[in-house]
Amino acid sequence: MRTVLQRPWGRAVATMCLMLVSALLWMLVNNRVDALWNLRLAYVATYAVALFGMVVLVGHSGQVSLGNGAFMASGGYAFALAVMHGWPSWLGMLAAAVVGAAVGVAVGVVAARLSGPYLAGLTLGLAVGLPALANRFPDLLGGDSGLLLDGPYPPDRLGPDFPLERWQAWVAGATAIFVVALVSSLIVSPLGRSIRATRDHEPAAALVGINTSRTKVIAFAVSAVCAALAGAVLTQILGLAAPGAFGIGLSLSLLVGTIVGGRQSLVGAVIGALLLALTPEWLTALVSNFGLPDQVGLNLPNLVYGGLLLLTVGLAPGGIANIRRAGAR
Repeated sequence: MRTVLQRPWGRAVATMCLMLVSALLWMLVNNRVDALWNLRLAYVATYAVALFGMVVLVGHSGQVSLGNGAFMASGGYAFALAVMHGWPSWLGMLAAAVVGAAVGVAVGVVAARLSGPYLAGLTLGLAVGLPALANRFPDLLGGDSGLLLDGPYPPDRLGPDFPLERWQAWVAGATAIFVVALVSSLIVSPLGRSIRATRDHEPAAALVGINTSRTKVIAFAVSAVCAALAGAVLTQILGLAAPGAFGIGLSLSLLVGTIVGGRQSLVGAVIGALLLALTPEWLTALVSNFGLPDQVGLNLPNLVYGGLLLLTVGLAPGGIANIRRAGAR
């Protein structure tokens, strides 16, 4: 089975089957749930798209990133500007991917020369600085208020009563299916093996002819494209691209979701997405039920994320997705 998947035709067939089955399951689920759960599904799929890129960068490439929220911001603003200038939604998504790739390559070229705390510092500075550009160019990017979108709405052919939340779930789900198919193909490809070889032993990888700097840049670019697409989807869900939606808390949450779910596992990325999408809502309900101050509700998710991160590092370093494998050893 592994040999078949390593062949180009085998990867293509497996990718198409994965996309088809995933699409059918997604349609089956979101057609049977109410508007609120469709919105939740949209958020889960959006975070999953960003975390698939984190799996490539953090898990398979071994590079630390505290700035993928900034990549999401680049995609969100690119999509918003494209749609506001009359571009169709699909073209806005393409623009977001292109902008994300450009930013990812630019950051990756610098990041390839760094490691450890220096790399973390670079990406942290990106997380703080890139969304702040909205205040530097308020006429173009809307300042603190951001860019307000009028749509995108469901196509007219779906009927006037088609729920907006279901359409958002469709868009987010289709993006997640497309991205997971591409990332899963990348992981089993020769390029994926080169990325992991660079992570495991960079000097040895260079000796066998792998361009280690290029593989690091590619990993950053792939992660940035995934994050940019997630940012574009999030902008559609919110109807807004604003600095507050892509703050440093988002970047840190993505890293937590990656580590807790399983940094080398696409299933772990989905687990992390469920954690990021549903935990704040559950905690808000908990705070409301116990009559706790609003300030507690604002900070409780960060406390929970920190606790989960410590538990994962101490008890299951491979993440939730790898607990059974670790136990088998």
